[in-house]
Amino acid sequence: MVPRSSPQLLAAVLLLAVALAPASGRAEAEATSLAQVAPEVLAQASAGGKYADLVATFEVPEDEGTYGKFRDYGAWGGGTYRGVPNRPGGFWVYVAPRWYVWRKLAPRVPSEPSPPAPAPSTSPPSAPAPAPAPNVTRPRPDMDERHPARPVERDPSLDGPFGPVHRYLQGKKTGVALSERDAAQGFMVPVIRTSDGGYLFSALRDDRTQADRDLRDRDGNRVYMVGKTVPLLVKLDAGGNVAWERVLKKNGFLDYGAGLVAELKDGHYVAMVPSFVHPGRWPVYRFVALKARSGEVAWERQLRGTGGRNSPAVDTARVTERGTLALEGRIYLEEGSSAVSSWRGEIGADGKLRADRTGPIQDASGGGPVGAWDLDERSRGALFLRSAASGSSSGYRQFLEAYRYALRSQLVLAPPDRQLAPGIGLMIPIIETSGGGTLLVGVRYDGTSEERRAQPSLAGRTRPVVVKLDAAGKPEWERSFEKAGFDAYGAGLAGEAPDGGYLVWIPSYDLATWGFSARFLKLDREGKVLWERPLPVTGSSGRSPEVEKVRLGERGTLLIRGFAYVDATYRTTRTYDGEIDSDGRLLVNELAPAGHKRGTVQLVGPDGKPI
Repeated sequence: MVPRSSPQLLAAVLLLAVALAPASGRAEAEATSLAQVAPEVLAQASAGGKYADLVATFEVPEDEGTYGKFRDYGAWGGGTYRGVPNRPGGFWVYVAPRWYVWRKLAPRVPSEPSPPAPAPSTSPPSAPAPAPAPNVTRPRPDMDERHPARPVERDPSLDGPFGPVHRYLQGKKTGVALSERDAAQGFMVPVIRTSDGGYLFSALRDDRTQADRDLRDRDGNRVYMVGKTVPLLVKLDAGGNVAWERVLKKNGFLDYGAGLVAELKDGHYVAMVPSFVHPGRWPVYRFVALKARSGEVAWERQLRGTGGRNSPAVDTARVTERGTLALEGRIYLEEGSSAVSSWRGEIGADGKLRADRTGPIQDASGGGPVGAWDLDERSRGALFLRSAASGSSSGYRQFLEAYRYALRSQLVLAPPDRQLAPGIGLMIPIIETSGGGTLLVGVRYDGTSEERRAQPSLAGRTRPVVVKLDAAGKPEWERSFEKAGFDAYGAGLAGEAPDGGYLVWIPSYDLATWGFSARFLKLDREGKVLWERPLPVTGSSGRSPEVEKVRLGERGTLLIRGFAYVDATYRTTRTYDGEIDSDGRLLVNELAPAGHKRGTVQLVGPDGKPI
């Protein structure tokens, strides 16, 4: 054992180790006799005795600009570096202007704690990589293998709060999913810190060879080889050492996706594993609970289906205060249909499926709280403004200032399919008023874009508003129309009444029960409510009819066309027709007879041509 206070003796031992050790992989033109290196430099190059068995040393003066005078880079598996092939693997230390590569960690000095061994990196010391956000990492780093001479800096995430996880992923050539959810809100995410101070993450290993990756069909198109992905659940202790690893493959599945993890109230860990029966379809979602100490499987719950029709696709999974898993997502009820329905499920702490419920078609009204045209996505809004200003959307040029106002004030409007030509009586998100100016109907979101992504539920975070702008685009007034019993709102429509007032449709939702009310209001020119008429709930659905189009009739009434769910299964719909008179009375409230299939709504303009 060599005392750390004796650098001369340490250097002598190191020189003897080097003389006995092979030095394969060195570039001879750059190799320097180790006997010419000062003992104190070798002592520093071993990171104070941390490493032993010097393999190679070579000059790279330009790396001083990246690493400074000294950098303990840690382990790298070797390869081409700075254009020189066959650089040896080992523990790399930079003491300007030279790199020193060591074979192993030095024996631990008694009475001193042993530093944890860094996990091998797949990137050379200067391999560039963007820093991923916390809880996420980039997929397996093939880029360095394909472009080995590209100079890159050390990934900052290796030294960040989840550094042990990133080092494991690089060393094992695995990747994790990307997520912007907030683990503090209970959402399952790719990587978490566990209550014992360690780390838990769901990883995906790709075992394809380079030949597998290069497969092409006879037309030259890339071919993906299935059956070579391996889903893993990995637990690291507080020091970054592997506590246990579990492979979560299952018979009947050909491929897997990167999953999510959470810590349950009872101390177990749970992983969501997307598993593919048919890799061209959606995955089947499996939830596996494991014992924290051993990693043994406590229970597994697989959702129904094979990835096609009637297979739930999970968008979010969250641990509730009761210790259950609340799931939300989508489901296709008909093969080949573009109509996707909402879906909710719940898994108990014992692994039993407590809820598996299909809901209404997502964004069926065209302007619901999910799927509205969010002008916070500035690229889409700017694209529309450029199109309108250039004259390609000449029918909307009078609305240009109104759209600019919506962009500036973060007002959410209905989707583009609501942007119907004015002048034919249809209610639309923005109208030109007879007194000059424009009227907008939209929704305001509470919170920043980042907060919305981290906490995707819109409950209590939207406000339906009507805004009146003058001819110059300056706001005259803004009114909000929340109502008790609803916790979310959609972007609505507007029209001008024959007497000069304003007619407004505001879709209002109770997200917990999938409740929906189509509320129609009449406002005076100052925004005061003259009357309100919600459409009645149909059957046991808990929802008003879904409004597809609204038009001002010749008698000054509102003519409404849409469809309605007939029961709480949300699987059967019928065409709906309604009519509201100028005093807010519901004159017509009719569903098509049973057996009548809902078809595409046909609308014609004043010239009789279809719109």
